[in-house]
Amino acid sequence: DELGGFQFGSAFSFYQPGLLKHSIRLMRFGAELNSGRKIYEPYLSPIRGIFLMSGYSSAVKGSVGSVVPIAYPDLRIGPFLYFQRLKGGFFFDFAYINAESPDGQLLASASVEVAVDVNLMRFYIPFEPGIRLSYTNQSNLLSITFLLYNFGGEF
Repeated sequence: DELGGFQFGSAFSFYQPGLLKHSIRLMRFGAELNSGRKIYEPYLSPIRGIFLMSGYSSAVKGSVGSVVPIAYPDLRIGPFLYFQRLKGGFFFDFAYINAESPDGQLLASASVEVAVDVNLMRFYIPFEPGIRLSYTNQSNLLSITFLLYNFGGEF
């Protein structure tokens, strides 16, 4: 079979309470191995600020960061919106892809995020719109990303 192959991935996450109330520190590490000609959906999520991370045969990825509350505005706009908490976070991500070949590449990014916990129409589970500013060693540029999920995304 020309398109045969396999994918193996594993990840570890460690969360620790921070020094402030409602703050956390996190560490995440993972590895992925792909073989064959078929291009698989990446097991590990991309590095913050780098959106095209596919077509590699192996990857080792890590992330460290912290999330802290900035303010608790408790602002209600009628029955439609309730702004519960404003929070900020900083993260450092790295990945080494295709380590077994001479063209292996180190990818890294440093990111700062700001988001707010918002309840829509008194729905119990908040959604977290926010903004992320990332600097990557791949492009040496700052990128801005608008967020609509929990801090840190998935690993």
